[in-house]
Amino acid sequence: MDKSLKTGYLLMNIGTPSEPTVKGVSTYLKEFLSDPDVIDTNPILRWFIVNMIVTPLRPKRVVPQYKSIWTEEGSPLLVNSEKFVIALNEENPQLMVQVGMRYGKPSIEEAEEAIDGLLESGVGKIILCPMFPQYAQATTGSCISYASKILDRKAIKYETITEFFREEFYIKAVQEKIENSQDFHQSDLLLFSFHGLSERQIPRLDSSGKHCLVD
Repeated sequence: MDKSLKTGYLLMNIGTPSEPTVKGVSTYLKEFLSDPDVIDTNPILRWFIVNMIVTPLRPKRVVPQYKSIWTEEGSPLLVNSEKFVIALNEENPQLMVQVGMRYGKPSIEEAEEAIDGLLESGVGKIILCPMFPQYAQATTGSCISYASKILDRKAIKYETITEFFREEFYIKAVQEKIENSQDFHQSDLLLFSFHGLSERQIPRLDSSGKHCLVD
């Protein structure tokens, strides 16, 4: 097969602590919150917030929450991401898919080895696939920015997927998840909630300047 016709896929997510301990969570939070795409404020203020407030205080409070969802196999996010890749490869053995986490393990930097492996398999282009339905600077934006620097350095062709919340496959998957939920059938109300965005980041998504926060 022509090398230029073969495509590899890098699935990206925010990441997870390596273990549900104070040390593991502290390391993860420090890396995560030090990203200017996440806390886009003055670098000195960001350093103070992360190193003097969040990292010393928050891990002890959230470790019990991490322990409550941790599985024998490890972090649910990482375990399910790896199972997703296996399922994709079983469905279509021709797909060449790897996982890279923006923070924690396996990091996108560590995924360089996987990217090199894709190239050795004859891949001519890589699709960056952040696993977030809607675009946000702190998630999709940060993942693409970081991964693209690696690919640019290696002179690798790539394309990006920035959102998929309108896609039928995603809407149907959410619908089936709800319809097959026992909790849903036993409830009187279905409430959707979404992660918020920093107000100052919203206008950056509106290049026309006519829609976001005009009033």
